[in-house]
Amino acid sequence: MREIRAEISRRNRESRGETIRIGRSSNQKPYVESAREEQHENREYGFRPVLRLHDNAKNAITRAEPFVLPEAPPSIQNNLSVVPLPSTDAHGRVPTIEKQARKRNARVDSAVIGEYRAALALVRQRQYDQALNALSTFIVNNPSSSYLDSAIYWRGEVYYARREYQQALNQFQTVSTRFPASRKLPDALLKTGMCYQRLGDNEQARGLFQRVRSQFPNSKAARIASLESSS
Repeated sequence: MREIRAEISRRNRESRGETIRIGRSSNQKPYVESAREEQHENREYGFRPVLRLHDNAKNAITRAEPFVLPEAPPSIQNNLSVVPLPSTDAHGRVPTIEKQARKRNARVDSAVIGEYRAALALVRQRQYDQALNALSTFIVNNPSSSYLDSAIYWRGEVYYARREYQQALNQFQTVSTRFPASRKLPDALLKTGMCYQRLGDNEQARGLFQRVRSQFPNSKAARIASLESSS
């Protein structure tokens, strides 16, 4: 009975530890460790493969090493930039690129409109020096604005109010040549004729008045052109 217990104890000891056998051994059979021993090893050290080498003398050489990732090469940059996450709206949704672009454009348009209206308010208040500076700044800062033709026109009106007719003429001609579809075209043609009239070129003035009456017969500019022609 004592011999049987000793044999069972010996076999239990031999059954521990997952083993990879390398080498030839004619008398020994491969064996795997118990599930309980494997769980204990994983909790204590993390997963560690166990390698046992067997020589012909039946002596097992056991070595256990923790599984560690190799260090990155020196050429790999550790402090890589982080791409910011897109912001979400009030409902937690990420707006699309198109919506973000429309919002940015709306903010830009709102600022441009405010700048244009502030300059126009100075014109109405007859603060011509400040209005001229504001309109010139607007024209330089917003070369692709849909208000560019109107800003150039009102700069011509400021020059006209200051009796600087040649400078006013240049502005009105710029509107008619660069913006042929502008809503300010009838007024620009009328004021071009009036500048010629003030500069003493009545023939050019009459031709422009006639053009306004024929091209825009129902406009306010056409009525004023008729009055200027008869004076």
